[in-house]
Amino acid sequence: MRGTPLQPSNFRQRVWGPALQLAGVESEGYRFHDLRHTCVSRLVAAGPDVKLVQAVAGHANPLITLKRYSHLLDGRVTEAADRFDPARVT
Repeated sequence: MRGTPLQPSNFRQRVWGPALQLAGVESEGYRFHDLRHTCVSRLVAAGPDVKLVQAVAGHANPLITLKRYSHLLDGRVTEAADRFDPARVT
């Protein structure tokens, strides 16, 4: 029937599987949810504030976002500390 939501198994069979096959990565084990994680991870890497990332991710609370993606901020913290170090000679 047209115009109705796909059932998860139908989505995997009709849409997700063929898309992975077309991309040549069907044996890699990618899940549809991995797209969401990749999107949010790339957004974090781009440097917006946590409230924007929270809104895009749909998290109820920015602490959820920070807990899940804090590992991506480590390099940015070091970079910021180096850049704004008052003892640093320019």
